[in-house]
Amino acid sequence: MIGIKFLVVAVIAIVSWMALKPIRFNYRMTPDGAGGMKKSDKLDPTVKGNRIVAVLLFIVIAIIVVQGFGTIKQGYEGVVVKLDRATGDVKGPGLYWVTPIVYKVVSIDTRLDERERTIEAATSDQQDVAMKVTINYRVDPGQVVFLYSEYQRNYDSIIDKAIDQWAKDSSGHYTPQEMLTNRSALASEIKAALNNRDPEGAPQLAPFTIVTVNIDNLTFSAAYTQSIEDKQVAEQDALKEENVLRQVELQAQQELARAKVEAEKIRIQAEAITAQGGSEYVMLQLIQQWDGSFPANLVMGGDGGPFQILDVGNMGK
Repeated sequence: MIGIKFLVVAVIAIVSWMALKPIRFNYRMTPDGAGGMKKSDKLDPTVKGNRIVAVLLFIVIAIIVVQGFGTIKQGYEGVVVKLDRATGDVKGPGLYWVTPIVYKVVSIDTRLDERERTIEAATSDQQDVAMKVTINYRVDPGQVVFLYSEYQRNYDSIIDKAIDQWAKDSSGHYTPQEMLTNRSALASEIKAALNNRDPEGAPQLAPFTIVTVNIDNLTFSAAYTQSIEDKQVAEQDALKEENVLRQVELQAQQELARAKVEAEKIRIQAEAITAQGGSEYVMLQLIQQWDGSFPANLVMGGDGGPFQILDVGNMGK
């Protein structure tokens, strides 16, 4: 824009110089030989000086006029200021003109911006926690006059204080485990607090709109971190013991099932033997499977008395 203004002034200077060239303010007077004076064809030096003064005057006027022109870039709003006091008028993106010297236009950036803070706070169970809070925000275009009047565009420290305040307040509503598992809820609560415009909310951020809040790098005290690790180890050990117990129970159930199957098998066999004639059937099976050799001892029993052990070898002798 400065280059354009310089070009405009230069063009005005050249045009004014060329336009004043044929004008004759005064001509040099010379004697005519008859006691009188006549005009010569040459300009008086004072006339040339008047021409330069006129051109310079045009240049000064041009410089003053072009100072009232300016442009507002896309993503900005222009606050019209009269003698450093906001008038309430706002210029949108594009070319503008205001009365020079008395008025000027101050550009306010309304594009999305980012602010990052590392906060040291406490959880609901009084555990120390450090976290990185990153917000994306923009200036509300309808609040640029208020922003200029109240902050003069030096608002970084105001935003930082608001982030610190509401991040600490919101973290006190969560346990460490809730912070780790539901970080988005904490971020949403901080965002809502920063965008609150109630009298008891965050009026210091009235010119701003908080777009997003992100929570990263949650760090707890060394003692709490160690307790979490110990708890995880204990849970793993308990899980391992539970798995071993389940395996033992499963083996016991399998053995019981096998015993039941074996008992059922014996019951079925006993019923089959009884159905075939009882002891006579057993004796027949033994005779059919006998290989002709006698055992060294034979255990026999009767229905009404104790068992008798017979030495089959001596009986043979």
